[in-house]
Amino acid sequence: MRTKALYRPVIRWKQGERRALASLNERSRRMLTPIIEPVRSCYGPRNGELKAESGITDRLIAEQIKQVWGAHPFFIDCRSLPYWVNHRSPNCSTAGICVAANALGLNPIPVVGRNDERTYREIGASNSSRARGVCLRLDLVDLDLPGIADELERILKVVGLSRRRIDLIVDYGGWYEGHPRVADLLSRVAGAEPWRSVTVLRGSFPPDLADIREGFHSLLRREWHWWLEQAAEPAMSREVISFGDYTTQHAVFGEPPEGCNPSVSVRYATEDAWLICRGQGIKQGGADQWTGHARMLAEHPDVIRLGAAFSAGSRYVYEHCDEDIGTGNFSTWLQAGVNHHLELVANQVAQLVRSVESAPNRRVGQIARLPLAASSPRREG
Repeated sequence: MRTKALYRPVIRWKQGERRALASLNERSRRMLTPIIEPVRSCYGPRNGELKAESGITDRLIAEQIKQVWGAHPFFIDCRSLPYWVNHRSPNCSTAGICVAANALGLNPIPVVGRNDERTYREIGASNSSRARGVCLRLDLVDLDLPGIADELERILKVVGLSRRRIDLIVDYGGWYEGHPRVADLLSRVAGAEPWRSVTVLRGSFPPDLADIREGFHSLLRREWHWWLEQAAEPAMSREVISFGDYTTQHAVFGEPPEGCNPSVSVRYATEDAWLICRGQGIKQGGADQWTGHARMLAEHPDVIRLGAAFSAGSRYVYEHCDEDIGTGNFSTWLQAGVNHHLELVANQVAQLVRSVESAPNRRVGQIARLPLAASSPRREG
């Protein structure tokens, strides 16, 4: 199955992120394809026993995806799970979730990596999975291997698919300086046939807010500006490159330490940056800090310009300026921040594509600076 959506964000399969995805409007659903990553807690408590059968959890995850995402295509990637979780049942988790999703009439696209021998053999043996194609996710270590082109040809033979049935994700991971150019990396895996799609995935949000002092801050969305620079290069004009990010999360997932005292904070995307309201720990400052954060955000010019109706997340911010509504909690504020980020970036990418198609001689940087509010689906009609 080919998905035309050009925004591919990573969604860790936790309650806040699930609900953020569920509250997207229909137009944005058509503009993005999530890369869903189940996490360890899906399969049982952190320090407890896993559920009796991983297959039960695989079916539960598929049912949750149906409720949240319906029949829209999605990528499913279980490679971040501990090996002993991912491979404790007859099928690995990626294959198990795909089998369950196929039975529910969904449209999963399994994600495999260079070293996932068992996974891509199981996918290759599944007619239903092969019928929709496969996603190959490679990181910079993979792409730096001298024999990577030959290794990919071997994988394609095992899976039994040509490049035209494979979505390629080039995963840069977290932010660092001195990154290789996208065009150079793609040249290392070039072949006679084009890939079905190519996505560049990158994130610049820090691992946590521990190094950010209390108060109001702005962090540049570096991966977005970097991607625009890459897309503007002449060598990239021949490729249709999708944009992927990790929303308001760090590229490497980690559960919060047990017994920690997390800060009462909000992460809120604008067209260029994230606005960070950094509070005290919940044990010191209390939950009322979220009301103050909401009021501070509602007065920011970039938030005012898009307005309360732009996304479910922005509506949540404006509603919680009223202390009588309640404060919310860590999960609901994560939900609001991720939902707003998804709506905003999906519209940014869609506007960029429309503008390039209508004015191919206009520079990408000029298009990226066009105001987004006028194209917001929440302001139509």
